[in-house]
Amino acid sequence: MQRETMPPKKTTDSLNTNQIAFGFVLCIYIFFGIYTHSIFQSTRPAYDFDLYERALSRALSSLDPYDIREIGPAFLYPPPSLFVIEALGIPLNATVQFYVAVFVNLVAMLVIIRQIHVRFGYSTRDVWFWFPLTFFFAPLLATLQVGQINLITELGIVLFFVAAIPWLAALGLTLAVITKVTPVAFLFYSVIGRDRKTIFYSLILIMVVMLAAGFRYGFSTYTTYIDVFANLLQTTGLTQNSQSFESKVWMTFRPDFSPAQFHTFFLLYMGILVLASGYFAARTKDRVPLFIVLGLVITVSPNVMWYHHYVFLLPPLLIWMAWQKLEQGLVLWIMSGLLMIQIDYYFLTTGFLIHLFVQLSILRVIYQQYSKLKELRSLTGLPAA
Repeated sequence: MQRETMPPKKTTDSLNTNQIAFGFVLCIYIFFGIYTHSIFQSTRPAYDFDLYERALSRALSSLDPYDIREIGPAFLYPPPSLFVIEALGIPLNATVQFYVAVFVNLVAMLVIIRQIHVRFGYSTRDVWFWFPLTFFFAPLLATLQVGQINLITELGIVLFFVAAIPWLAALGLTLAVITKVTPVAFLFYSVIGRDRKTIFYSLILIMVVMLAAGFRYGFSTYTTYIDVFANLLQTTGLTQNSQSFESKVWMTFRPDFSPAQFHTFFLLYMGILVLASGYFAARTKDRVPLFIVLGLVITVSPNVMWYHHYVFLLPPLLIWMAWQKLEQGLVLWIMSGLLMIQIDYYFLTTGFLIHLFVQLSILRVIYQQYSKLKELRSLTGLPAA
């Protein structure tokens, strides 16, 4: 009589083991997200939206909204951002207004997640783990706590990325630029794609909104803002709380050379990486990795940066996962990096390891672009570059 054999269980057992490990890491991630935010809350941070409303009130009264220049209590956004502040500034008591702002920001984040997974053809079930990764991300919780408008900026950036209609993409980029100047760099994404309509509509919309803000809040605000922005570019905060790259280098290694000079070379290095990514994007006809690189570079390049600004890493990292078809190794890398952001700020290097993760991620995306170009060239017998 032939002996019966049991069917192989290796695949199922391996799958169960991976699921258990994944769930365990996710639980650790959620724990540190909540714990880190509880420490942040204990510092009693100022509610920034109150500062924005103060600036709005002064602008509407024909006074200078930039009368305070000290980083922290100062209003440092461009004049057109006051349109967003005015739209969100519902005349309710402080508690109700806080929760309304939280609700609006959470809806914005939900829209961002949906737009990204739909853009790449995934269902909500496919990317279920994005929700705990996002909503237990300590910088996002800090953004909600202090009343920042970062998620409005992110919504505009993602709309620019996913929109198939040029004027709609331009509308998204305009929303991002008027709330935070640096997203204007995303025009390079359109340049590489030779998307002349999006570039044209974006420039027109930005100018129209700037003109409207001048009539609404006074054209003198632009003169003042140019001075504010120039001073901002010259600011170097070498402190534990500051999250700029030069600040983390100085806090970790205490070098002897000038922070301003270091930042200049750092920006040149970031620019070279963006150009390299743009070159590969043009050659491979795939601009998604260029968008990822731009998102990562724009996040970590400013000389003035705080912990809540790491929330800008979420869209490019989610897009990276989707672009690479949720490849397990990459998902683990990104989860590890996001976990590092949860832990490093208070418990390790106060931010240097976070920057290391972002820098390595940028290089990894560019290497993936190079590998794709090499693969394409191998089909035609041409050199990789």
